[in-house]
Amino acid sequence: MKKEQAKQLIGIYCQEGDLDSLKQVVIKYSQLIDEPDNSDSTPLVISIKNEHYDLANFLLLQGADIDYTNRLNQSALFWAAANNNLEAAFFLLEAGANINLIDRVSLDVNIEWMDSVNFSCN
Repeated sequence: MKKEQAKQLIGIYCQEGDLDSLKQVVIKYSQLIDEPDNSDSTPLVISIKNEHYDLANFLLLQGADIDYTNRLNQSALFWAAANNNLEAAFFLLEAGANINLIDRVSLDVNIEWMDSVNFSCN
């Protein structure tokens, strides 16, 4: 399997929630763990967007960067905040996501949204 094919499969497995298949590819191609797809989403972000927290947890255990940001400086936590996804935000915060990252477009959506739901970072 070539690197580009492995990258595509990782994205598909993260979208579909196929943990067993994801494990097989990530273990062999660990260098792709933070590699964004054509839409600039990492495997972690794809897993979070599709509410596959078991896959997200696996990716984090394999070394995925929880605070990886795309070209607009948007992280997985930014995505959760921008989409009012409390479950994803709690998951990411409990896993150690940086609440202080600011994106380049809306600047303070993370902080305003997090403040509005009274998140505790403890």
